[in-house]
Parts: sequence; structure tokens; C-alpha cells
Amino acid sequence: MGRSCHVSTPGSRGPAGIYNERGSTMGLKTGERISLDDLGIEVIVTAGGDGSLTTEVSEESLLPGKRFSCETCGAQVLILGRGAGRLICHESPMEIQEPKKSKAAD
Repeated sequence: MGRSCHVSTPGSRGPAGIYNERGSTMGLKTGERISLDDLGIEVIVTAGGDGSLTTEVSEESLLPGKRFSCETCGAQVLILGRGAGRLICHESPMEIQEPKKSKAAD
């Protein structure tokens, strides 16, 4: 028998992520699009992980195209809109990813 699951976002049923029928988190799924209504932005999960995404209101800028990752589970998200706040996974702030340097840039 397969697992039934749904996507939950902050303000609806708890932290964003995939939940099983018992309400236990199954983690963030690659390709999942999450609307963070409290920050007024959307993100896309670019690398899944076993954490769940929550937010904190803060003055930190969240700009389109910036990527954030969780050091604990390796989940990564891409910001799709402009907003302010902090992304949290495993009860710790997610870290902004620095752009990868190409050999052509040297």
C-alpha cells in the first residue's frame, strides 16, 4: 500500500515539506514549489533533504535567484521572489550559497 502525502506550507498545517498520513515529515522533495505567505515569496526545492522549511521574519533580504542550503540535511532552495526574512531548516538558519566560480572567470 502506497503512502498518501501532501504539501504543507507555513500558516496552513505547519512547516513546509512532505507529510505522510500521520502528519510526520518526510522531508523536502526536489522540484517542490513552496509559497511562503508570511514572507510573500515562493521557493523551489533544488535539492531534497529530510528537513522541513520554516521561516522567521527579519530584515535579511531574500532576492530572486539566490540559493540557500541546510548544512544538516543538504536541502537547497532557490528564491523566486523578493522579500525579507530568514529560512530555517533543522531549527538553524539556512546558509546562502556563493556562486560557483568557473575556470573562465580566472
